[in-house]
Amino acid sequence: MSKERLYFENRENCLNYINSCESFVEIYVDAIENIYLSSMNCLEVGSGPGLDGKELQRRGVDMQLTDASEQFVSIVDGLTKMDAFEITGKYDMITMNKIMNDYSLEDIEKMSKSIDNALNVDGIFVTTLWTKDIDNWDRYENILRKNFTLIDTIQYTEFNDGFDSILCVFSKI
Repeated sequence: MSKERLYFENRENCLNYINSCESFVEIYVDAIENIYLSSMNCLEVGSGPGLDGKELQRRGVDMQLTDASEQFVSIVDGLTKMDAFEITGKYDMITMNKIMNDYSLEDIEKMSKSIDNALNVDGIFVTTLWTKDIDNWDRYENILRKNFTLIDTIQYTEFNDGFDSILCVFSKI
């Protein structure tokens, strides 16, 4: 289990995180909204406090919010418990904001397979990476390209933590 996942098993840590991460939601949500088609059913894996997914729902996106943390599931209304390694159902779009950086390359490969299996034909996978881990980008990309084709990237700065992030849009092969 990653250090971050252990961190989020503590209720107080979850509540502190919810209060600290509202500033970067708009950039991410705008990008997802521009990709979304009204016929799509979407899944957000690792929703945490659900800020991104709830804003997308408010804007009309059919988005199911999930997280592996029991604490977040108990705190956030509308959040379902689901692990990124065992995604159930079929979706047109799967999103993961700020999760890739928290896992080993071996775990990312397992997640990638789980996501691929849960995406419909012509499905879209959207994820973000902090550029502080840009040295690992080639490794991330090589793993993800086994199941996906990179369509687009958007680089932006997150005001909360000062890190640049890259939003990556992939299509299912």
